[in-house]
Amino acid sequence: MKIEINLLPASEKAGDRRKAVLYRILLFSAIAGILAAWIMSFLYIYEIQTMKQRFEQSLQPVQSEIQAHNIKMKKRKETVQLLQYRGEVYWPALLVCLADTKPADITVKKIAAERDNLQIEISSRQQSALQEWKEKLQKASWVSKAYIRKWQKKGRENTAELHIVLHHEDKHVSQKDE
Repeated sequence: MKIEINLLPASEKAGDRRKAVLYRILLFSAIAGILAAWIMSFLYIYEIQTMKQRFEQSLQPVQSEIQAHNIKMKKRKETVQLLQYRGEVYWPALLVCLADTKPADITVKKIAAERDNLQIEISSRQQSALQEWKEKLQKASWVSKAYIRKWQKKGRENTAELHIVLHHEDKHVSQKDE
C-alpha cells in the first residue's frame, strides 16, 4: 500500500498556474510588440519607397532642369566676366541692367552705341525721373560714367540724351553734366 502525501498546498498550485499564465501573456505581448514594430518598419520603408518613386517621376525632371539652368547661368557669368576683363560689352546683360534701373515714367526713344559709349534719347513728364535714372546707372557695374545732355522741355515732356560711358573708368568725357 502506497500513501501519497501532497506536500504542496493547493494555493501554491494556483500560484504556479497564475505565473504560467503571466509568463504566457508576457511572451505573447513581446511577440505582438516585435510583430507591431516589424509591421511599422515595413510601412515606413514602403512610404519612403513611394516618396522616392514620386520624386523620380515628377520632381527629378524639374531638378534636372534646374541643374541645367544653373550650368547655363554659370557659363554666361563666366562669359560676362571674361568680356568685362577684356573691356568688351555683353549686350544682353547691359540691356537688362538698363531695363532694371529705368523708372516707369521714362520713355526710351532711341539707343545708339559706339565703342564704349551708349547714347539713349529719352523723354519723361518728370524731370526728376531723368536724374534718378542717371544716378542709378552710375552705380551699375557696367557703367563708369553717366551724364545728361541736350535737356529740353517741350510742353509737358522733358527730353534729353543720356550718355553712358561703359567699363573704362580712366577715360575722360569732354562734356560735363548739365
